[in-house]
Amino acid sequence: MKQKKRLCIVYWDLGLGGIQKRICDFSQAISYDDWDVYILLRRKISDGFEINLSPKTHVLYYPFTGRIRMPLGFVFWIARQYIVIRPNVVVTFQSMLSVVLVILKKLFFWVPTKLVLNEGAVTSRVLKLEHIRYMSLFVRFFYPLADRIIVPTNVCKRDLMQHFGIQSKKIFVVPNWTLVVPPTAARTNTFDVVYIGRFDTEKNPLYIVQLAHTLIQYIPHLRIGMMGRGRLLWQLKEAIHQGNLQDHIQLLPFSLDRIKILSQSRVLVVPSFTEGMPNVVLEGAMCNIPSVLYRFPGALEVVMDGKTGYVARTFEELASRVHFLLRNEKKRRYMGEVAKKYVQKNFTYATQMRFLNILLS
Repeated sequence: MKQKKRLCIVYWDLGLGGIQKRICDFSQAISYDDWDVYILLRRKISDGFEINLSPKTHVLYYPFTGRIRMPLGFVFWIARQYIVIRPNVVVTFQSMLSVVLVILKKLFFWVPTKLVLNEGAVTSRVLKLEHIRYMSLFVRFFYPLADRIIVPTNVCKRDLMQHFGIQSKKIFVVPNWTLVVPPTAARTNTFDVVYIGRFDTEKNPLYIVQLAHTLIQYIPHLRIGMMGRGRLLWQLKEAIHQGNLQDHIQLLPFSLDRIKILSQSRVLVVPSFTEGMPNVVLEGAMCNIPSVLYRFPGALEVVMDGKTGYVARTFEELASRVHFLLRNEKKRRYMGEVAKKYVQKNFTYATQMRFLNILLS
């Protein structure tokens, strides 16, 4: 009888986000093959993604929740599971966990494991925004010891090579993907503009307040939906209140209904200072929604400027592009159709299979 192989996925939680969605997608796909999948998580989130469990899929949570014991204890718990599971392949995400798993791979050298790191954004920019001391040195020293690194854009690859000295042959560019089925029901436009993402500094959600002030001069009945959660929630509420925008901006809880919200919106806005390849742009395209993005590194690898949406060089240009699409319904619908075809061709199931092939081969 052929022995099953074991894949171990290590991350913080299955809250709502691009990384969590990818974990759910490919762990489900792998569970139908000759693999056992072990997902190690630090905490359980009640309103996040759920894994469809099978006899081949095992979700394990760190059993302690005290603030003092959590950070270091989670590392020791991962180490214990590493020895017990003896994985053939380990995949993890982002800088801190990636460094931890590189160290464990070297410590437990007698366990023959392939370690794959998945960097979801431009690493140097993320570290700069998060102000993590010494992390750049850790990335430069430990990342080259991993077996493979998967990134979503060529910009991410060049960043790892230029800033951290990682060899090109270790870095594989695989775009993000979406498995969203295009809605078929007749749509109603609840929102003119929609923002979906974390309310954190790098995502720049407070710009939406500025955008509202600009657009209501031309569109008095402007409706904006903002779905998310994060550290800037209360600051965002205060800005909406001070700007007297309660009738124009509706804050929505971050939920799995984002596809419904997208299908009821006209334009998706992504004002982030940094991103990898935002899944919400792909999901919006599948709902025939063009996107307007601020020009973060790699933006032109997910949106064809002027064809599937717009990539703005300034926030003033971003507002102008959104206004143009809201005033030109025919153009907006056309760009939405082109965006859907572009995503269906480049960022769907075949892309996921490429990721799995690099991960498991």
